[in-house]
Formats: sequence, C-alpha cells, structure tokens
Amino acid sequence: MKVLLDNSTPVNIRSYLGQHEVDTAYMRGWAQLENGELLKEVEMNGYQVFITTDRNIPYQQNLAEIQFGVVILSKNNWLLIKDKIDEVVDAVRRISPGEIIEVKI
Repeated sequence: MKVLLDNSTPVNIRSYLGQHEVDTAYMRGWAQLENGELLKEVEMNGYQVFITTDRNIPYQQNLAEIQFGVVILSKNNWLLIKDKIDEVVDAVRRISPGEIIEVKI
C-alpha cells in the first residue's frame, strides 16, 4: 500500500509502516503545496492512505469523492504518537478509500 505523510506528520512513523511504501510530502517536493493541491497529487500518484495532523482538513476540503483514505492524528508530537502507534498502524491497515479515521493522541 502507498502511504503519504503530510508535512507536519512525524517521519518516525515510517519505520512502523515498514510493510508499506511510505513517502513524505517533503520527499516528493510537495512541501509548499496547499491542501487542495496536495490532495490532488495524493490521488494522481496512486496513494491509498494520506496521514496528516491537520484536524481541519475534513472541513476545509471536499473529501466526498476521494479515492484514498485519510488518517488524521490529533497531535503531531512524536513522543505522544509513539504511545498510540499501534492504533495508527491499525488505522492504516483497515482504512478504505474515501474513509476518514481520526486517531486521538
């Protein structure tokens, strides 16, 4: 499964998603893209999961017809996320296209 981490998402998560192909927006050269443009790139490049800490994204963007899942982390602090990493990994594993799952950190 192809997974993209948003700019504010700690890259440490990558090592826990080893069975997936994980990129970051920064690695792809998309660090400066606004959310709408970034989501278009996610879809056009075949990512199945987008992980972000932007809790406002469902309200700012039309996610009704997206072809990938969005995992929203309620915090971007790695030390806090690490304590909930099993929930993050589980969300990535079970998410469906068009679904939004928020992991409360």
